[in-house]
Amino acid sequence: MSVFSLLIQAQKEGLIGHPIAGYDQELLKNEFKIPAEVKLLTVLVLGYKGEDDALNERQLESENGPRVRNSVETWYAEEGWSL
Repeated sequence: MSVFSLLIQAQKEGLIGHPIAGYDQELLKNEFKIPAEVKLLTVLVLGYKGEDDALNERQLESENGPRVRNSVETWYAEEGWSL
């Protein structure tokens, strides 16, 4: 819920927010001088939307194309684990 709240507030402030998956925890901890005992649970990128001319063709297609989502049935289980 805290990530959700932060993303909603970022949007209200004119920012774009994007959660990141598959990050290298040790690399980030070294780069940002985060103590070894701290475990990163979520990584968010926040910033202002850039200009489309900075994107390559694949990025433009992804940014401006239709959003393709899995159907609810592919990730929702009722009365037990059936995925």
